[in-house]
Amino acid sequence: MVSPSSKLGFSNKLIKALASDKRLNILIQLMLRRETVTGLSKELSIPKSTTYDNLVVLIDSGLVKKNEGNKWVYYELTTKGREIIQNIVLKSPITTH
Repeated sequence: MVSPSSKLGFSNKLIKALASDKRLNILIQLMLRRETVTGLSKELSIPKSTTYDNLVVLIDSGLVKKNEGNKWVYYELTTKGREIIQNIVLKSPITTH
């Protein structure tokens, strides 16, 4: 039996990656610029371990890639990640409270 998500081209890993507010916030931050775990942790006010665990899910889904430099490890959106997050951000209605 084919799942509805696979008919739409979404893998279970992708759905899991997008199902968390923390991961969506990480993706939005990475849309602005590449970042380290420490930088993301500070920007989003979440522990480094939580940031790292969420990055692992995002990498596994193909939305984020890891670039190891000489001194730091940077994370950035893949082409797929950039396309998906731009569609989510640009097509979502903006609400004010």
